[in-house]
Amino acid sequence: MTENTPQGEKSKAWLRDDAVLQIWNSIEGEVLGLINHCEAVKELMEYLEFLYYGKKNISMIYDVCKAFYRTKKHDKSLTAYFMDFKKIYEDLNKLMSFSSGIKVQQQQREQMAFMSFLARLPPEFESSKSQILTSSEEFSLADVFSWVTRTEQSPTTV
Repeated sequence: MTENTPQGEKSKAWLRDDAVLQIWNSIEGEVLGLINHCEAVKELMEYLEFLYYGKKNISMIYDVCKAFYRTKKHDKSLTAYFMDFKKIYEDLNKLMSFSSGIKVQQQQREQMAFMSFLARLPPEFESSKSQILTSSEEFSLADVFSWVTRTEQSPTTV
């Protein structure tokens, strides 16, 4: 569709086809095979919501939990690793609703998050891990990231 928008009767069909192409081109290839049976945008959106966004979608919760526990630093910068980890952590929080004792549950989730973050750091951060885990202070995920970042930037880091 490289021509200009046609005028008259052909305009409506051309605009519809153009919209369909834009939608198809914006969807990842692995998802296209799952949705090619959808004939209307409403049907497509409902199906995508069912597949990826439903709070009761156990496979989505499983995928996010699996990603949460398998995230590793590898050769990423500490900041890139943290940003990837933080996104998965936020996705997990959206999927797992809170019940009574919200403050306690939030604190527990924060602890789960920073412990998981620390557990996947390479051995060069062992000193930071030990200091954080033996401290009597309560940390947030952001506090732990700041602490580890300071350690990484310190000239005494081995």
